[in-house]
Amino acid sequence: MAVTDLHPELSDVPDRFDYTADHAWIEFGQDAVKLGLTAPASRCLGTVRYLSLPPRGARLEAGERCGLIASIRLCSDLFAPVSGEVVEVNANVLADPSLLLCSNDSEISWLVKVRLTAWPAHVLTPEEYRDSVGARCPDHLRG
Repeated sequence: MAVTDLHPELSDVPDRFDYTADHAWIEFGQDAVKLGLTAPASRCLGTVRYLSLPPRGARLEAGERCGLIASIRLCSDLFAPVSGEVVEVNANVLADPSLLLCSNDSEISWLVKVRLTAWPAHVLTPEEYRDSVGARCPDHLRG
């Protein structure tokens, strides 16, 4: 995704999540973390036509390919933002990928829940995520 496509949506980055530079949000829970796509990324994708996610029980390694997402605008691999075991997959979002447009609703648009085997190395605060994307935008696109 082009950074310039993401910039107008940076105001839609809730403080309740942690983030990755690859446009994933992480919601930490007691036993597992929920993972999802950021609002800027989901809006940049547009209408999602296909989504594949790792199955329950799959072992994820941070940075490795774990799925695929295809929209009317692009097709992209999904990369695991954390290492751990998939304990649940959101069947609703697999059946209806348009739910990804509700990306800030962690009850609806999450992708998988993962029991961590290691603490994520590169978690960004909401402010750091906004800054990292905003810093890569041309001056004329900055707020």
